[in-house]
Formats: sequence, structure tokens, C-alpha cells
Amino acid sequence: GNATTLGPLEESIADLTFTATPSAPDEVEGTLRIAAAEGAVLNLPVSLTIRSQESLLVNDSGRLSRGMVPGEQTFVSVEIRNDGSASTGPIRLSLPPVDWFTSATASPPPPLAPGESTTLTLALCPPADLPLQIYNGTFLLIGNDNQLSIPFTFRALSDATGDLTVRCEDEF
Repeated sequence: GNATTLGPLEESIADLTFTATPSAPDEVEGTLRIAAAEGAVLNLPVSLTIRSQESLLVNDSGRLSRGMVPGEQTFVSVEIRNDGSASTGPIRLSLPPVDWFTSATASPPPPLAPGESTTLTLALCPPADLPLQIYNGTFLLIGNDNQLSIPFTFRALSDATGDLTVRCEDEF
């Protein structure tokens, strides 16, 4: 290895590089031996976890919840990030089979390098006759080596207004 000479009470940072072969086990245990010219020896136990380089799509916002008025367009956005160690490659968006739920973002979304994020915007265009109720489901973002399932709750709401007359009588 490379020897570094240090004076009394001096410190140094050592950069270590480990390269795993395709047949390497998932966990490796070993000992890092540090020796001084004067004879002092320090044995440090080392535990390594070996992971293949892959992407990891994440969404910190959890479930998407939004109200929507039938007959009107509503937009909802979600931020996704690649927390993995490799590019996602092309990302495919898999939406539920309803014609009123579409992507308003360039399709497909761009590949994400490790640490990169992007915001996807979805368009909700429910028809005017959509029943007023809650619509639950999930949609998928599919990369080269993983997928992310994002749950949603969309509530069809009415924006109708009306008149209300209140009569109060004092019967005492």
C-alpha cells in the first residue's frame, strides 16, 4: 500500500476503493490493518455491503389528494427523485385506464441520473357527468430496473350554487 509519514498527533484521511466482481457475495467482513514504523498495530473490523448499481425512484409526498370539478380541468403535480446509484433510463408512466386522467408533462419523462429529480404534472379532465364521489387508485413510474407506485385520491366535487331562504319565527 501507500505509506504516509505523520508527525506526533497529526491526522490524515485515507481514501479506500473497493471493487467487487460480479460473483462477489452481498456481505463481506474483513480487517483493515494499520501499522506504524515503530511497531504499533491497529486492526479495524470492516463490514461491507455490496449492492449492484441500480436506480431507485422515490416520491416524498406520498398519496396525491385533490378535488376536481366535473367538466373542468385540474392539474396535480408530483416530484420524483432517483435515490439510486445508476440512471433510471427512460421512464414509462402507466396511468389508470380512464380517459380523464392524463399526463401534462412531456412523455416519457426524461431519464434521471443519481440524485436528480423532476416534477410530473398530471391533468384531470373529468367529464361533466362524472358521478360526485371519491376516486382512489395508483399509477406507476417504471424505470430500467425498478418501479414506483404512487397512490391517489381524487374527489369529484360540485361547484353548483343555489339560494337558501331561512324563516325564523318567535312563537313565545
